[in-house]
Amino acid sequence: INMKDKKLLEKGKGCWMKIDANLIPIEWWKPKKKTFDLLLPLGIHEVARVFPKNLIVASGQSNAGKSAFCLATAIMNMDTYNINYFNSEMAEEEFSDRLDVCDLSSGQLATFRDKVKIWERGFKFEQVIEPNGFNIIDYLTTPADKAYLMKDAIEVISDKLDKGIALIAIHKKKNEDHGYGGVYTMNRPRVYISINHGIVKLVKVKAWQKGLHNPNGKIMNFKLVNGWDFRPQTVWHREGELESAVEDKENIKENRW
Repeated sequence: INMKDKKLLEKGKGCWMKIDANLIPIEWWKPKKKTFDLLLPLGIHEVARVFPKNLIVASGQSNAGKSAFCLATAIMNMDTYNINYFNSEMAEEEFSDRLDVCDLSSGQLATFRDKVKIWERGFKFEQVIEPNGFNIIDYLTTPADKAYLMKDAIEVISDKLDKGIALIAIHKKKNEDHGYGGVYTMNRPRVYISINHGIVKLVKVKAWQKGLHNPNGKIMNFKLVNGWDFRPQTVWHREGELESAVEDKENIKENRW
């Protein structure tokens, strides 16, 4: 290696590594659309501000509603966006059956077919997501003995985004907030929710709507109807603060935060 080449390299452990000196300026003063307007189940969009290039992670225990959360998000936003839905566990027949359970109208099914593209994919999502689009990954996994790779798997997806967003579902253990990979899976996501049977928790909301109190740590009891419709059974509250269910929808809406 001559000295000229060394200007482009740095010495690592037993090797030379290429220096990546590329910097991307953040021109914050230029006018632009600030938030990525979307709808989320249980009115989470009413508190969480989501921006371009943001990640949303839904960690859930088995059969608690991870796929339902992804499907609900697609249905709620299909009138506004073209959505790439990457499905890692259901074949065509099972996905079709899942939509039958959703009991959508013929018009909704037509819109879903035209606006939500379902792709069978279980690996290297960063190679296929749309950097400037609306991406849903149901779900992201790593080898069972290598949960520590989940952090990196999430971060490479984040790095691929430009003006778009990604909702990523991951597995978690019962009664734990974080998915496989632990607390490190929270590094990049700006919204991180935990789903247990009948309960959703706002583990991390990086930016919340102005005028609201800090929502981090709040939970809501819900009832899942037709495999995608998350219906609130309580207002948002902190654990131990509220026991009784709230049945009046308007009351729930007015007191949600």
